[in-house]
Amino acid sequence: MTWFMKTLALIALLLALALHAFAQSDSLRAAVSKVGQDSLRFHAEEIVVYGSASFQQQAKVLNATDDALSLSQSVQLMRRANFAQEPAIRGMNAGQIAVTIDGMKMYPACVDRMDPISAYIEIENLEKLDIRAGARDFAFAPTIGGSVNFVTTKPNPERSFLKLESGFETVSTLRRVRGDVNFAPKFLEGWAMRGSFSIKRSDDFFAGNQTRIERSGYAKENLKFNLLKDFENQRLQFSYIGDFARNIGYPALIMDATRTDAHLLSLDYEVQSLAAWLPMLTLKLYTNQVVHFMDDRQRPIQAIRERIIMPDMYMPMYGDNRTYGVMSTATLLGKSDVLKLTLDAYFFNAFADMEMHSIFPDVAPMYLLNLGDISTWSAALNIDYVHFFGNQFSLRLNTRLDVLRRLLHDELAKRQFQGYVEEPRFELSYIVPNLALEGTWQLGAASKLALAVSHAARPPTHIENFGFYLYNPLDNAIYVGNPFLDPERSVQAELMFAHSDLGNTLTAKVFYVRFDNYIAGETFIEANPSNRQFSQAFRRYAHLGSAYIAGLEVSAEVLPTETLMLLGTLSYQVGYLIELRDFLPFMPPLSGNVRVRFSQRVWLAEVGVRFALAQNQVSQKILFEDTTPAWAVFDIRLGAKLWDRMSVRLGVENILDRLYHEHLSINNLPSRGRNLYINLGYEIF
Repeated sequence: MTWFMKTLALIALLLALALHAFAQSDSLRAAVSKVGQDSLRFHAEEIVVYGSASFQQQAKVLNATDDALSLSQSVQLMRRANFAQEPAIRGMNAGQIAVTIDGMKMYPACVDRMDPISAYIEIENLEKLDIRAGARDFAFAPTIGGSVNFVTTKPNPERSFLKLESGFETVSTLRRVRGDVNFAPKFLEGWAMRGSFSIKRSDDFFAGNQTRIERSGYAKENLKFNLLKDFENQRLQFSYIGDFARNIGYPALIMDATRTDAHLLSLDYEVQSLAAWLPMLTLKLYTNQVVHFMDDRQRPIQAIRERIIMPDMYMPMYGDNRTYGVMSTATLLGKSDVLKLTLDAYFFNAFADMEMHSIFPDVAPMYLLNLGDISTWSAALNIDYVHFFGNQFSLRLNTRLDVLRRLLHDELAKRQFQGYVEEPRFELSYIVPNLALEGTWQLGAASKLALAVSHAARPPTHIENFGFYLYNPLDNAIYVGNPFLDPERSVQAELMFAHSDLGNTLTAKVFYVRFDNYIAGETFIEANPSNRQFSQAFRRYAHLGSAYIAGLEVSAEVLPTETLMLLGTLSYQVGYLIELRDFLPFMPPLSGNVRVRFSQRVWLAEVGVRFALAQNQVSQKILFEDTTPAWAVFDIRLGAKLWDRMSVRLGVENILDRLYHEHLSINNLPSRGRNLYINLGYEIF
């Protein structure tokens, strides 16, 4: 019997046992609901952001989702510009992790990954970040590395308020204004509206030692609107997010983005207390579109003449992604059980093309399709079941079964592909099962221990299947998709310990991921330095065998007094591809931070240091990484409530103006230098 059939049989057996237990339950224990919620919070990392964070929680000024993501110990950020950093979880990124907004699927339109999902949402949109590292929860997607879900703010039907904030940063002359308004009129019972907006303007930023990074400015606007209607035990809500950016410089890449637009719409229906055993039923309908324009015509002509790929040619590129989806979740409670069933289906279409115009008028232009009208249909069932054995032990099953179908439609794209892939298939189907088991022990009143094991898989992305002529600056190679890829699979184990007593906390995690069918580029046409126009090697996405990632994460908070808090994190991991005897790319080195925070009711102050050791374990065959030197930077932050309605936050980041770059900075793009910032906020209730 295959692994798939064994997994399917185990899923069916466990689901049958769970449903039998609920059928025997005729009453609801409130304690199960509370313990169940606490148990799930233990497994997920929640970061409260602008939407509902208190004055004391906002010790760090959050100007972008990048700032919020950087608060997570498990998340690293891939930097390509002064804008839109891409999240990675424990060194895994792109198709290995899931990034969603309120659970909605969304995909970047740029084939060069200029526009990660985090680029299309702003802090004033957000209530919190829900980060689930590793393959322990498949609520949002089949994933190996984990998931990041941006949970947006919703209207408050209880009160009206207005918040306004403006800010300035010296490192890039960033000017920013944002606002958040909630309207819940008493004469319209059950109705509430909420809106937010932000406007940003940034010039080129300065790295350490006052090093100006040319072509790194941007302009950006974002708006969000929600309309909510509460009924007796039902809620209906409409949401829209629009994000618009222009003239975005990408100094680490060969192109810039002239314009990018995103539209996200959703309609949510929620009904509560249908029965004692069925407290919640939800339905979400959603759609989103991302349109992305890249161009290099603003680059100096000398840069075009000397460019390493396609010199003497301008290469305007266009991308358009559209997603339509539906999600429905039922939550069931028994005497000692919590069961969530989620149906998740979506349709996704991707298109991207490129023109090539010579700087010499007598050379004819060229045209190719990078993503030739690719459609993906997907349907999935997720089961999240927790059984409590008294107050000391719980066992959690999280499983997901995805059925996916992908097609390449465009005839020109098919002809292009046939020149690089022998007898390609243009209609693909995948069936991807995932299964995780986790036991949690309550070790006294203040400590918990958990052990999780999983067998996780993820299907290839549409780019890994059908992407064509994609340039990767990390290895100076041109990539082509592979329609013969199987899912990438892994076996994982994670041991977690948490202790919390009188405000003092300690959390430690040790994890191990073993890959099968690891997907990366494999050279099939060697580089040709004698060909000035196309000297790059051609690489095809392929299975490179077995690999592993192992690491640990530790965080602590200590409260010596009521006004003093000591905080610290430390993380380390290593990744290795066994057959090629090569380190995996994008593995962060030993890194962490230490902070000292003083706070009272109306003021706070924090000093801290962020650091990373040198990364010398770098990939030389999968990608061609170079080593990264060690670095450490110091920050100070201050905040005060001037009056009941006004607050001020200011600080200095990278006080010593250290010139450095992080290991996940593409092409060693330097991080920001000394930055003085000030934020003024005003609230009306």
